[in-house]
Amino acid sequence: MPSKPIRPAKLGRPRATGASPVMSETSTPPRASAPETRAPETSGTAASTRPATGPATPPAAPASAEPEPEAEAEAEIEVEVEVEGADGTALTGGKTTMATSGGPTVRRRRLGAELRRLREAAGVSVEEVCDLLRCSVSKVSRLENGRVPVRTRDVQDLLTLYGIHDDKHREALLALARESRRHGWWHDYHDVVPAWFEIYIGLEGDAASISVYESQLVHGLLQTADYARHVIRAEAPESPDDEVDRMVALRLNRQRRLTADNPPRLWVILDEAVLRRTIGGPAVMRGQLQWLRKQSELPNVTIQALPFSVGAHAGLGSTFSILGFPNSSDHDVVYIEEAAGSLYLERPSEIRRYRLKLDYLMASALSPEESMQMISSIAEDMK
Repeated sequence: MPSKPIRPAKLGRPRATGASPVMSETSTPPRASAPETRAPETSGTAASTRPATGPATPPAAPASAEPEPEAEAEAEIEVEVEVEGADGTALTGGKTTMATSGGPTVRRRRLGAELRRLREAAGVSVEEVCDLLRCSVSKVSRLENGRVPVRTRDVQDLLTLYGIHDDKHREALLALARESRRHGWWHDYHDVVPAWFEIYIGLEGDAASISVYESQLVHGLLQTADYARHVIRAEAPESPDDEVDRMVALRLNRQRRLTADNPPRLWVILDEAVLRRTIGGPAVMRGQLQWLRKQSELPNVTIQALPFSVGAHAGLGSTFSILGFPNSSDHDVVYIEEAAGSLYLERPSEIRRYRLKLDYLMASALSPEESMQMISSIAEDMK
């Protein structure tokens, strides 16, 4: 077996999206299958969102919609916390640190997790929250899993219900709620990005590490414009040119993080089939392979090739990404691309399972140096 690279000290928080993965890198956003979210949900069932067919359009803002807040400085707020139970007795005390850094998607997850913690500490049932907010159990589940934004008025009511009276703690959570309702940069592409994929782009944008196994295509963060255009056009041949151009532009904008300040640690394992599948013809594919070599020179990017000679391996039948975050309070996310849909997995047992898969794939793949030799050889054959 070829020599193996030294595995990174836990990519990311520990270390490991999605893909990175990416909105299905193989499909156009509006036509992708509905994703399923699996996490420690309040209702005990997976939350799922189904995008409408055709270009996604943002819903009109209600008349009572809250104004978008001004950006706040990234920081951590340490507050004294005292939670009272239904009988008025103190259930918890001491200090807690509230991180206020990150984009709107991560802040939404952080807020939801804290609201769930406070609800459970106060002994409040999901049904009581439903009565207060006049919503369904599934809505509360999505709220506590960070899948939907929360109005500051609702946060105020929930904090009162949970017995949170400390002004500093309340304001920290209200600030988090305001920030979580801000639009990310990708909102400019709302006409070609379904709401469910905005979740992934937000997570990818805040990830400290992105670990990916790709069995079909080059990962979106490493695609050239020509390669991406042929992939998108093949999937949606009826899409107008300007729509395809915007999808390509979105993909290239996501790649800017790789060379920005504090870039994520990107570790990508590509099946040999990805390297030999001639997307767009020999010239386009050769350019893509040369780009992989160039990107592999970045200090934060590692690319490994998984040769056919390996035979059966841990990634058979799947493509997935693991995203890790810099703040220890933000748990990892596994993003899976499937023919029938897309999944976001967040349960600890699921994270461990996919991290083990990734470990096996890293050990089975060629070393980064050997991988670049394979990529160069294949590119030469395409002349």
